[in-house]
Amino acid sequence: STLTRHGKRVPPAFVITTEIFRCRDIVFNYEKTREEFMERVRSSLTEVEKVTGRTFGSPDSPLLLSVRSGGAISMPGMMATVHNVGFNVEMITEFSKRHGNGYLAWDNYRRFLQSWAMRSGVSREDFQVLMNSAKERYGVSLKRQFSPDQMRELALSYQKLIRQRGLGIPDDPWLQLVNAI
Repeated sequence: STLTRHGKRVPPAFVITTEIFRCRDIVFNYEKTREEFMERVRSSLTEVEKVTGRTFGSPDSPLLLSVRSGGAISMPGMMATVHNVGFNVEMITEFSKRHGNGYLAWDNYRRFLQSWAMRSGVSREDFQVLMNSAKERYGVSLKRQFSPDQMRELALSYQKLIRQRGLGIPDDPWLQLVNAI
């Protein structure tokens, strides 16, 4: 890729060709093709786990993924990005107990929730209202000034908003990934 040729670090990834989505009805509506596709995704994910030394769905050494378009130019109507796929409340709680840094874990989950909901039409402004309210309540001007518990509360307020809008959020990391794809 262009970035690696110029000495830039690029996180390990795998690509799902647009041909899969061009044949979407066949791939996802027939059990055999759907299973084969999911096996390829799992195999690719295993390769990324080997390279990173992290495990998707693990609270100990979590591998979080972004599911995004690879287009060189962002265009309206193209695929939305879902950040930090692979975390849930139970994993974050366990991760924080084992490693500390609850702020980072809860902030990653907050970003996952926001990107998950925005792809379904929830506006960025709806989340900004929650962010501004939390900043005012805790007397901070920057997000990084929240304590881990305050960030947890903010993330859970995002989750509550999403559920109030009738959007499902799978707790299972694999189902998050499959739905993001």
